[in-house]
Amino acid sequence: MKGLLLICMAGLLCICNVLAQPYQHRADSLKKLLEAAMSDTARSDLMGSIAIAYARMGKFDTAHEFAGKALAFARKQSYPYYEAQARYSLGNIYMLSFSMDNAIIQYDLARNLLGHDGNAASRALYLRTTINQAQAWFNKSYHEKGASLLIEILPELEKGADKEAYAASLHNLSAAFITLRQYPQAYPYQLKDIELAEQTDAGAGSKAESYLNAALLMYYMDSLSSLSNYLRKADQQLRILGKDRLWTRFYSYEALSYLLQKQQGKASKAIERAFSNLTAFPDRETEYDAYESRKTVEAAQGNYKAALVSAQVIEKMAREDELPEYSLPALKDIATYANLAGNTELAYIYLNKYTLFKDSIDKQQTAFKINELELRYQTAQKERHIADLQAKSEMQKLLLCFLAALSLLSLLFFLYRSRQKKKLARQQLQTLQQQRHVEVAQALIAGEERERGRLARDLHDGLGGMLAAIKLNLSQLVSKKRQLEKGDLDHTIDRLGHSVNELRRISRNMMPESLLQSGLAVALKDLCDEAMLPGLKIIFKAFDLEENFSAQVKVMIYRIVQELVYNAVKHADASKIMVQCSQSDQYFFITVEDNGQGFSIDSIPKHSRGLKNVQSRVDLLNGKIEIDSSGGGTNINIELYVG
Repeated sequence: MKGLLLICMAGLLCICNVLAQPYQHRADSLKKLLEAAMSDTARSDLMGSIAIAYARMGKFDTAHEFAGKALAFARKQSYPYYEAQARYSLGNIYMLSFSMDNAIIQYDLARNLLGHDGNAASRALYLRTTINQAQAWFNKSYHEKGASLLIEILPELEKGADKEAYAASLHNLSAAFITLRQYPQAYPYQLKDIELAEQTDAGAGSKAESYLNAALLMYYMDSLSSLSNYLRKADQQLRILGKDRLWTRFYSYEALSYLLQKQQGKASKAIERAFSNLTAFPDRETEYDAYESRKTVEAAQGNYKAALVSAQVIEKMAREDELPEYSLPALKDIATYANLAGNTELAYIYLNKYTLFKDSIDKQQTAFKINELELRYQTAQKERHIADLQAKSEMQKLLLCFLAALSLLSLLFFLYRSRQKKKLARQQLQTLQQQRHVEVAQALIAGEERERGRLARDLHDGLGGMLAAIKLNLSQLVSKKRQLEKGDLDHTIDRLGHSVNELRRISRNMMPESLLQSGLAVALKDLCDEAMLPGLKIIFKAFDLEENFSAQVKVMIYRIVQELVYNAVKHADASKIMVQCSQSDQYFFITVEDNGQGFSIDSIPKHSRGLKNVQSRVDLLNGKIEIDSSGGGTNINIELYVG
């Protein structure tokens, strides 16, 4: 009987990256994504999906065009996964166009590319490719080859997350062994299929189909009680599902059940219900089931002429669908029923057709098995030869290594001790040099900051006070001699006022009072406010600043931010600068971002000290700095260790 083959094919092709939506709409959507794709890998993936969409519409020329482009992009990549993915898509297109030989070639190439790759994505693609290659062999009627491929990957599928692929493989294995009339081998896979359907969230349709498959297997194994049990379970799920094409299969198998119970009248009524549902839900695979059951019931009733007609319909469908494993038994049935109906001439014709067709299939399968054995033999010979060469090479290497180790053992011992001493001495020297470098650098920076602080105090308390007194005296002089020298003195007073302000600004830049009096956050806020210019906005934000570190570290952080802000103001030509500072335990984070013109680090003059000073301070605080100026504007991120 027809059984499960077409059901398995439909279930398998669902794995071929097909979505339940209009394929033209899917192709158009993918083309829009393709226009925006930025990499060859993305283009290859999208073109493969577009190719599948066109193949599902029957536009195979367009499908092959996109698949070829996908393969060309994929082969530019060093990682073989992308080429394997493109060949997988190409194999699916050949499958959909029923070019099984070409599909098998593409799947085989994809499997070879993925065979030794343990990456999760590569393994998933390898499994899908193997499942589809097995289906291609099934479609060519090489069920043993297809089954061997599925059995090879079944343990990995069982452990994996893709339960749909696992269920499809169980389903197909059971179908393959049923087709080969190896019913005991099909039985355990069918039980696992049912167990998986009952344990997962499979819908009523999936469960009903599993029960119907099991019912058919029980019919072949002459287990009436199990057949009735699975039909009862299928009936429960189909009632949940409602009107559906699967009722055709149910009534067809119900007729077989009645036939085993010697209730031919009920069997005939079940056949009528099957064809009634087939009329409402036309479907090729259930049409096979309906005609197979009707043929069996008619033959059991002795109506051989009617059974002959049903067998002829089945043979015609199998010939159209290129399914030789079902054409062959149909030819034999036609010969048998024609003879029983008294048409010996027709029986002879179809018996001859059956014999010739069977010989042709046997020759093909024999040639295939011989080729398989020859390939296995050649592979085994090559592997044995390689293993022998490797064994000899390994033995020679071991012997040489043993002799070398024996002669150099004592020398290596003394060399090892000598090198260890030298290595330890070098490490100690490097440590001392590094410590010395850090101490010198810290001393230089500390001395620089002390000198700046001293100079700031002198300027502020000395010269600043004197200039302020001059301004006061001149102001009094202006009030006494307003009519005579007011204009000149006013100008002088203004200049002195600007000098005082400039002096104070220099003093604050060298050692801001707010840093010493109010802390780092306030000092940085003042720095940003004072650096603002017309048309330039500077925003400062501080988050979780504990400032539980030394004054020297605060000054270094202040100098880093000061240098970055002044550089942005001077060179960025920006309208907005954002400064963010935050602290997390022993780490201090600085972000300075502007919307200016950006810059290239390579274009900075060698004599420029700005970023070099920043880098030196970052290094002294065991920090790191990242500068991104690639997309317009500049973003500088700094991480400092302040513990």
